[in-house]
Amino acid sequence: TPLQRAAAKGHVEVVRKLLRHQDCSIQSHTGSINNVHFNKSTALHLAAQAGHPTVAKLLLDHSDSENMSIQSYNRKGRTPLHTAVWHGSTDVLKLFLRRPNIDVNSTTRHGKGLLQLAAERGHLKILRLLLENKDHKDIDVNARDMSNPSKPGLTALQLAQQRSNTEITGLRLQHGA
Repeated sequence: TPLQRAAAKGHVEVVRKLLRHQDCSIQSHTGSINNVHFNKSTALHLAAQAGHPTVAKLLLDHSDSENMSIQSYNRKGRTPLHTAVWHGSTDVLKLFLRRPNIDVNSTTRHGKGLLQLAAERGHLKILRLLLENKDHKDIDVNARDMSNPSKPGLTALQLAQQRSNTEITGLRLQHGA
């Protein structure tokens, strides 16, 4: 949709104008901010993926139910929160972490938590943000990758060690992993 394209490209004014248009309400199928892209990504997923915090904020502010779009899964099994972590979109992640009711222990449909996603991608800044966020001290530093429920996987620390990422390993050890 035009909204999704504008969100992916970071066109703030275009997004703002589209959101003002009456056919772009949450109830409208064709212009909904929860309308999905071919890979089931919403405009919010696309803004998170491309690292556009201003666009993400506009979309969240426009939503009648903030959790509706922030908790939708795309074809890869990720919410916009997981997408921001996976793509290293630090500023979008900061925005999401300020939202009430964000679950920092949520997993993708494939059982990977935020810390595992960040460690897998080598995003030290994202890991630091998640571990040092004073509003979300409840993040489970010992959560395991559950993509194969019959055989629990690695923690983020183990992933970092496996990839010989000493910076991430040191950061995780500082935070009790």
